[in-house]
Amino acid sequence: MNKCQYCSKETDLPRMHLAMALPIKEMEEKINKLGRDDWFKNVDWDKPPKELDELSFYDQLLNTVGRGYSCKPCLEEGDKLYEKYYGKSK
Repeated sequence: MNKCQYCSKETDLPRMHLAMALPIKEMEEKINKLGRDDWFKNVDWDKPPKELDELSFYDQLLNTVGRGYSCKPCLEEGDKLYEKYYGKSK
């Protein structure tokens, strides 16, 4: 039995291509506040770059794909979150 990379529960699903992280509500709300399509342009550059560091790291986690295992509940939750924040995939 393998372990889900998101929740560590055992899963019998096969290995698949997965993002390093599922969407996180708090981070998605920050992106919405700054403007979803160009959030990186709207970061306050006069403040320390903590916000930019957090959002850039989060963006990298969502966009880095590797092979791993996921359980069915995490796959379903991920699909729901991706649809909510990024729309239906084409």
